[in-house]
Amino acid sequence: MALEQARSTIFDQSQDIELQKAELGLIGQSTLAHDRAIRALASKVSYVVDPDNPYPRQFTGHVRVTLSSGEVREAVQGHFRGGREEPMSAEDLEAKFMANCAYGGWNEARARSALAALGRMRAAPKVILDELRE
Repeated sequence: MALEQARSTIFDQSQDIELQKAELGLIGQSTLAHDRAIRALASKVSYVVDPDNPYPRQFTGHVRVTLSSGEVREAVQGHFRGGREEPMSAEDLEAKFMANCAYGGWNEARARSALAALGRMRAAPKVILDELRE
């Protein structure tokens, strides 16, 4: 059970990383990815699965940073933005969708077309995904 939960947590964390990459695309991911300072910092990052984490009942965050001086700083997030405790606005959700589409290689026109198609599906008696396929 613990191993299954750890694997699930790692999978979810990898999905979160993909989302963060999409968000970075808004500020120039290609520049960040090629920056030596960013790569050097990334090489110092590791993670540990907390067996006492309430996932999947609740999605939390915790980061602990040890500075070169030895000082340790921590931050805890009891829930994530966009979840039940802190829902995203329609505008924020649309911006996130557009960022994910851009990261996936879609141009703005294709992303807007998909967004419109998805909006129409809410009231459609039958959902047909053909509009979203290339």
